[in-house]
Amino acid sequence: MWLAGGALTFAFFIIFNYFQRVSTKYKFANPEGVYFVIFAVVHWVDVFTRNIYRDILLDSFRYCMKEKGLVIYGFVIMSNHVHLLIGKKGDQSLSAIMRDMKKFSSVKIIREIIENPMESRKHWMLKLFSDTGKAN
Repeated sequence: MWLAGGALTFAFFIIFNYFQRVSTKYKFANPEGVYFVIFAVVHWVDVFTRNIYRDILLDSFRYCMKEKGLVIYGFVIMSNHVHLLIGKKGDQSLSAIMRDMKKFSSVKIIREIIENPMESRKHWMLKLFSDTGKAN
């Protein structure tokens, strides 16, 4: 069952000098286990109040489920963070799946922010993400 609510966010959406890394690496001790994972946007920016950014993350979830073996038992997308109940099937590690999903999503969201002429928070968000990435 998928439990979707609110708007999505990134949390340790680290990647590419825009998002601050909260952890250097997810640690999944049992490869067959089910894990509760939370990640949030840098500085708790409400990125996922916009449907377009939430949809990018949802597309990334779908891709990772179909192509990488991610299993999502439930999730909640809030305006500035995400809760996931996840596992995996197949050979790829859960750490690698999460890393790739966050990297892909963060790059696409930042590109969409840059290209979206209707984004009123564009300059503020991009500066905040860039400054945080440089400091990290």
